[in-house]
Amino acid sequence: MLIDEMHYRFDLEVDRVASQDRPDILPPEKDDYLNRAINIFIKDRYGFDNPKKEGFETSQERISNLMNLHIKSPELQPAVTPLDLGNGLFELRLSSLNYRYLFLTSAKVMIRKGECVKTIDNTMWQIDDRKTVFSDASFEWSRVLANFGKSTAVATANNQIPSLYFDTRDKAGKSQFDIDSVYINYIKYPNRVCIGGYKHIDDKTPSATTPTTNCDIDDIFHDEIVRIASELAFKDIQDQFGYQSSQLQTEKDK
Repeated sequence: MLIDEMHYRFDLEVDRVASQDRPDILPPEKDDYLNRAINIFIKDRYGFDNPKKEGFETSQERISNLMNLHIKSPELQPAVTPLDLGNGLFELRLSSLNYRYLFLTSAKVMIRKGECVKTIDNTMWQIDDRKTVFSDASFEWSRVLANFGKSTAVATANNQIPSLYFDTRDKAGKSQFDIDSVYINYIKYPNRVCIGGYKHIDDKTPSATTPTTNCDIDDIFHDEIVRIASELAFKDIQDQFGYQSSQLQTEKDK
């Protein structure tokens, strides 16, 4: 549904339970509730808070929930050449991707040793993990170590996104190969919905008003997003009955 209908459905959700006895919620406030609801929906469906989180593509349900936000490489995201930091270390600045990065789903790394080239999966590795012959970077065994960290780029308002670092060194600290490029699949940030007609506080463009922006999550989940937004509104206006009723319906939607 378009953002206009999401606002309309939001009004119906709040009015239906509160019996027309609700504070007047302005369009910018409705947009804020909807955007907060979208963030909650994404973290819940991705499994961000689940310590036993399964792989993103292990069930059709999880794929469908966020399929419009899943950026595949090389279909939508061309291969990226990481920055060579020297001494076997490479940095992929996630701020350089075509879409604003949110969550990593997978990455394939094209590595080179002499005239030999092959594409391998990366292995996520913690800095404090001990390197052994069974876990260090190896061309023969198709292993490259990766972890996240603050970008080496000069911080600005637009590039607070971290970087993905690759380590091609063995346990003795010797580089085993070079990295030519990385194919990265990821969940992008969702559209920040806006009904338009006002200037959003984060809009840095010279235009007088922020343009209308619709939700880019699949339509089938919009009613659930609206319901989550109404829950947030009920909590703010301290309508306990409305909050519990909306929360119950949200659980049924799942």
